[in-house]
Amino acid sequence: MELGAICEGKEIRLEINDYELFQSYQKLLPLIALIQKWKGVTATFNGRPVDLYKFVFKVCHHIVECAEYRNGCYSDQGCWKNDKQPGWKCKLLDRPKRHITGTGDYKSKFLYWYNYGSFNEAGDWVVDKTQIWKVLKRNIEDNYIDACPFYSEQRIKDIVFKDLPDLIIPEGERFRILYSEDYKDWKLQNIPVNIRHVFYSPSRIELFNYPAIWNNEDVGMN
Repeated sequence: MELGAICEGKEIRLEINDYELFQSYQKLLPLIALIQKWKGVTATFNGRPVDLYKFVFKVCHHIVECAEYRNGCYSDQGCWKNDKQPGWKCKLLDRPKRHITGTGDYKSKFLYWYNYGSFNEAGDWVVDKTQIWKVLKRNIEDNYIDACPFYSEQRIKDIVFKDLPDLIIPEGERFRILYSEDYKDWKLQNIPVNIRHVFYSPSRIELFNYPAIWNNEDVGMN
């Protein structure tokens, strides 16, 4: 397959259709080596500007390999984070993390999906699904994950807006409030700033790993 190009005066434009793009990356590498230092070279993907070298490099070394693995699986499970955890149903998308593991004693402000939210007047934690999707979308675009032929934006949005809970009840069996010392009303007080999950033994931690558990009221989430 030849890439082809259109020459219009001093401008040379190369356009590759979606259905041909995934087969073109290896042919693009020598072309990029030739033109990457030319002045005036620009590139776009799905209508947004991209760094040509980074785009082709990441796709060739990450997206293509992952897609070939998925193609060999003949199943959507080939896009799962691992054999037991679907994650966001994309192996390369892991921030924020979906599946909850470990002690919950971490320093990162936004490691898990549940870190995005705020307390309501009742003291419950309202999950900010819109912000979660914005962060995921930014990571998708920054890493060109949407160049994968198996990528599905709607599939990921369904996990965020349908599978994740709207509300988490902190200080229960599954979650606790994270406090920070700060001055309020001229007094040093413990101010609730976020939530953390509570550690469970390996025999019980698996309860965190499946979407069905998120809507179960007895785990402190609604």
